[in-house]
This record gives sequence, structure tokens and C-alpha cells, in this order.
Amino acid sequence: MLAGGLTMVKKMVSFWFVAGALAIWSGPLHGEWPERGLTLVTSTPLTLPWSATEASPQALLLDTLVPRLSRELGVPVTLISRPEGGGVLAAEMVAGARPDGYLFGALGSEPALTRVIQGYTPYVWGEMVPVATGWRVLHAIVTSRDAEAGDLRDVARIGKPMRLAHIGLTPVYSGTLMALEAAKKAGFTWGLERVERMDPAIILEGRAEAMVLPLGYLKYHPQADRFKVITVLTHDDSLPCVAGLPTLESQRLEVAVNPLFAFYVPGKVGWRVRSRLSSAINNALKQPAVLSRLAGDCFTAYREDLEGVGAVLDREYENQADALKALGFLEPK
Repeated sequence: MLAGGLTMVKKMVSFWFVAGALAIWSGPLHGEWPERGLTLVTSTPLTLPWSATEASPQALLLDTLVPRLSRELGVPVTLISRPEGGGVLAAEMVAGARPDGYLFGALGSEPALTRVIQGYTPYVWGEMVPVATGWRVLHAIVTSRDAEAGDLRDVARIGKPMRLAHIGLTPVYSGTLMALEAAKKAGFTWGLERVERMDPAIILEGRAEAMVLPLGYLKYHPQADRFKVITVLTHDDSLPCVAGLPTLESQRLEVAVNPLFAFYVPGKVGWRVRSRLSSAINNALKQPAVLSRLAGDCFTAYREDLEGVGAVLDREYENQADALKALGFLEPK
């Protein structure tokens, strides 16, 4: 009887030891993700191109989003900006991060995507994967107020050479890529002028005749009244920000590239973490303060959940690759 009792005790001790170990493994040390703060690295510069102190509209939008994202996740989210290399550094940080979801990225239409298509980056498409889309930036082609052309069709009709400013790395910033594609459809070719910053004051200095700029940024320029928009690079004429302005749609110019600002994690992050993060981002994007800032600075909300985001971004990747190839910027393999 005593031996049988000892055997039973041993079995019970063994059971509770295993149960306790499992409880510890799934408890505070290995609980529901996330257990601690997250880092969000963005490729967006924190200030306007022409100011060292004035915050850019997109940086302010992220500042509005981050505390709401923190509430959704239940842990602090710290935002850091790494715009170096046209966003390539921020993308590299995401691609090379530990696959635990504690560092993720907010990447826009900088060369981080188009450079990887060309094979010039230390990471490849697939080493970082999208978990949610956020918005589209409405890009505009800006000229001086007294420029003769009123839209891209006018540029082709007038026939005077026009230089388009770009910031180097070959002109693969997605806004510039859209302008090159639109010009080809309109029947002319831009001359390309490399500049050190995307400040439309360069137009007033005579260094270029046109520049691609986020439409919402223009109103913050100290000389905004000296410029005009000759095309907003969108096919949606119903947007409040584009009322009265020439668009791709109004000129019947078809452009495939239409970049999205999206959120990415390292490629090996598990599905459960991706799903949790995607849901939190989408819920934060629905908040009234975020939607108000989106509309106020000419961004258009574009939410896509985890089920659809991969297909959307893959299609954008293919569209940009096709545009680069058609314009001669993609070397044959």
C-alpha cells in the first residue's frame, strides 16, 4: 500500500512539474505577443525638405498614428526615422531585424522599393513582408506660377524642353517614376536635373522647370503662391484636394505606378504576430484624428488587411518593375 501511494505521489509530482513548466513557458516570459515595447522605423524624413525644424506632414501623421497604435497593442511604440539612402537604410533594418515582430517598418514611395527591383540593395523582396497598407501620397508636378504650360498635354504641345528635378540614385523615386511615365504617355520626355533637395525654390533659381512633390507639402512652402500644379498624379478626380487641378484622369493619361505607404515586418515573422500587428495598425488607422490628418494633408486612406496586402504590394512591385523596364532603368538579367 505504501509503495503504491509513493508511486501515485511521484506521478502527481511529475504531472505538476510538467504543468508548472508549461505554465512558466506560456506565462510572463512567453505570453501573448507583444510583451514589451515595439520600435517602428520609418523611411520618412521628420522635417520638410526646405526646413531643418518644421515637421513634414507625413511625420506628423505618423506622430498621430503611433499613440493610437500603442493603445491597440497595449505596449509603447517608439518611432524612429532613418531616411538615409532614400529609405534603403530603414528597409534594411526591417529586413535584417530579429523575426519576433518587435521591430517593424513604415515605408513609403522612396527608392527603398525601386532600388531593390534594380538589385542595388543589401536585401531582397521577401526578406521583408507587408502586414498592412496605410495611405497613398498624392504627388503633384509643380512649376513656377508664370510657366506657359497648364498641364502635361500643354508641355507636349508647346515643345519647349523642360527639366525635371530629382535627387539622384538614378531617378527611381516613385513620384519621379510616375512623372516620367506620364510624360511618355503625353508625348514628351523630361530632361533630368539632379539636385540635392526636393525644394521647389530650385525652380525659382532656374535650375529646373518642374519638380514632383507631395501635394499636401506645397501649402507649407514659404513661397507657395509662386508655384502652380500642372498635374496631380492620380486617376481619382473626386478627391477634395484635387478640385480644380489637372489630373492624370482629366488628361486621359494612363500610369500604372501608384505607390502605397505600407507597414512591413521581417519575412520570417510568424503568422500570429503578423495578424495581431495588422489588426492593430488597421484599427489605429480608423481613428478620427488619423483620418482627419490624412485628409487635411492630401493623403488618401488605403487600408488592406493581412489577407490582401501581399497581393496588393506584389502588384505594385510588378508595376514599378514594368515601368522601370519600359523607361530603360532596369538592366536585363
